[in-house]
Amino acid sequence: MLGWKVKIKGACMDTTAGLEHLATSKPVLAQDIIEKARDALKQQSWPGPRQENWRYSNTHKLFAQKDWALAGGEVLDQGAFVEQRQPSYRLVFAGGVLQAALSDLEALAACVQVYQQIQDMPEDMQKRYQYALEQCSYQKHPLVAQNHAFCESFCAIEVAENVHLDRPIECVYLDAKESAPCLEYYQHLVVMRPGARVKWIQTVAESGSCSRLLNTHCTWFGERGSQAEILVLAKGKSADFAWYDQQQTYLQEAAGMDYFHLVAPGFFYRPDMHVRLLDRHANVSCAGAFLGKAQQNIDAQIHIDHLASDTRSHLNYRGVANEKAKIVFSARGKVEKDLHRIQAHQLCRNVLLSPSASIHAKPDLEIYSDDVQCTHGATVGALDDEALFYLASRGIGEDAARQMLLEGFFTNRVINHCQ
Repeated sequence: MLGWKVKIKGACMDTTAGLEHLATSKPVLAQDIIEKARDALKQQSWPGPRQENWRYSNTHKLFAQKDWALAGGEVLDQGAFVEQRQPSYRLVFAGGVLQAALSDLEALAACVQVYQQIQDMPEDMQKRYQYALEQCSYQKHPLVAQNHAFCESFCAIEVAENVHLDRPIECVYLDAKESAPCLEYYQHLVVMRPGARVKWIQTVAESGSCSRLLNTHCTWFGERGSQAEILVLAKGKSADFAWYDQQQTYLQEAAGMDYFHLVAPGFFYRPDMHVRLLDRHANVSCAGAFLGKAQQNIDAQIHIDHLASDTRSHLNYRGVANEKAKIVFSARGKVEKDLHRIQAHQLCRNVLLSPSASIHAKPDLEIYSDDVQCTHGATVGALDDEALFYLASRGIGEDAARQMLLEGFFTNRVINHCQ
């Protein structure tokens, strides 16, 4: 297999190596998609620093020269299963497949349609899904190409018209009994019919038993007037665990989506989101709180396309980096020609707690219409010395004062979305 090599900090990483043996897998997608993805992997299997959207992430430490294999073991004992914080419909994934015995499939099926085979879906869902897969850029996103080429697990949910679920759908990714570095690929599709309302939670439960790359691809279609709230909880134990989380979203007239990312210290996490506002009054809100320490890498990539008049997008993220952590926030909002009454706002506020930590914030707007209200901004700084002095003058110790200021920095962001 031909490929090129890149040097990273004196080491050499072959960006096409290590996946040839996965060709024996039995992926679930259409054959033309699989072949297209595998052809792309012949040129580049792993992201490298020559790609603009990966330049700040240390992919060499995560991916280089590991003997990767598809996860296929049994689930670890259920003690690793995160406790249920609130009533929810659970979908549990481990070892590269949906774990039916640990999932609430029967209860969920009473409220929505669940499909585990693409050919079982209604024809309109199949056509939409095929279209969404074809929109992916494998050159820009080699990890998406991996997912499409080797994914053996598929789960689709159809929420009927005007159905309001009484509790969230919680998607949990568990460890499997693996000792060697393992790859896990999952494909999800959620279609919300007109007027449907859904709450969706994604989280991981990992033990740090081995190197693990979790690669998830979720596609959302929101029809007229539908609404979804999505909460992603990313918290882990191992620096050898990485989660690549791609979300594709298509919103029709008056459909809305509310994302919130809560990322705690632990592992490499990269949300890669692309939202398309297709019709009037479609709207999306993306917010989050990132807490990085040790050598953790959090790399958020968000792309929003305004394709119709009267659409709105609002991004508001906050991050804190300590020790040698690295946080990346890259957002791009695009407003097409001849649109009216567009609102697009981007804001990212960050605090550095260590001279060895780094934060890269890049809000960006590309505007081709005049009738818009668009703003973007980013701040990176340290804790306010005057505020620390004021708290010290009231008898509060330095550590407690720092903790109070950080809690205040995050409180509104977290409480408003996680209450």
